Amino acid sequence: MIRVYRLDPNDHQDPRWRDASLVCEAVFAAAMSAWDARKLVALKTAPDVSARTQSPWLDDGMTRCTWDRAKRYVPKGAVETGTGRVIA
Repeated sequence: MIRVYRLDPNDHQDPRWRDASLVCEAVFAAAMSAWDARKLVALKTAPDVSARTQSPWLDDGMTRCTWDRAKRYVPKGAVETGTGRVIA
């Protein structure tokens, strides 16, 4: 079952965000699992495909990932920021 997950950075000031993600705010992703949501967000927010730094979205110490029962829809294969911007 596809669910909408909310991912939140734990520490916006951590320098790893600067090098490994174009987004450092709450985001939503539709996925089969929390891990799939993390992978999708990491892929869609990567600054460069050749980046050598692991995405903070994949690290459960740097981000929280929870099933958001209130949010009903995010476009398939996209990430939506907390402000409503869609990253496809």
